[in-house]
Amino acid sequence: LVMKKFFPIVLFLFLFITSAHAQTPTWSDDVATIIYNNCSNCHRDGGIGPFSLMSYEEAVSNSAGIQSQVESKLMPPWKPDPTYTHFKDERQLTESEISTIAAWVYGDTPLGDPGTAPPAPVFPTGSQLTSIDKSLVTPDYTIPGEEDHYRTFVIESGFTTEEFLNKIEYLPGNGSIVHHIVLFYDPTSFSLNKDLGDPLPGYESFGLGPLNSASVIIGAWAPGSSIFSLPSNMGIRIPPGADFGVEMH
Repeated sequence: LVMKKFFPIVLFLFLFITSAHAQTPTWSDDVATIIYNNCSNCHRDGGIGPFSLMSYEEAVSNSAGIQSQVESKLMPPWKPDPTYTHFKDERQLTESEISTIAAWVYGDTPLGDPGTAPPAPVFPTGSQLTSIDKSLVTPDYTIPGEEDHYRTFVIESGFTTEEFLNKIEYLPGNGSIVHHIVLFYDPTSFSLNKDLGDPLPGYESFGLGPLNSASVIIGAWAPGSSIFSLPSNMGIRIPPGADFGVEMH
């Protein structure tokens, strides 16, 4: 009678432990896709991330930090409250993806079958637009130090009639240091005069975009952002003669 009670308990514990072990996520089958789709765009050579996440070895080396950042939802960076509303192109991990990464770290970051691992992503360089109607190129500028630096560059549009922007693409010259970009238009000469009055390219700014109330912010970029696009029958109106302001941090 004692053995009959003891045997099923041992069997149950054995099955439970085996099942729990079998469910531990692996890099190859579970985690690599999450990292490559949500992290590697910034965490790579030339990206703004402080370390690269383009391989299993790199993910293991930073696994504790990855777990902490995703569980606290500090990464991927996304400020809007998803319980209130959602936005186009929002960058967030699902609760399932967060749990998968945490379980992988708690399970000693198993590799799994390397043959089933997805290849590391290849990030294209240059423009990804199929056609370009207008290009804005800011002047070369050397950052004076390692502290936060805000600089606004003003470019005359040359528009003689009103135009409508349907897509906007941002291509930072040095993606390892550019934290964000704010794009605005100024229908007055205020921003242009600020730029012309500064001996260096652009003028010093403060992270708030335009300095005058007549200007209108029309776009922004942060690491991980893709091409901003509107439906084919929509556009952002740019009045004739307006100047473009490009604030970089």
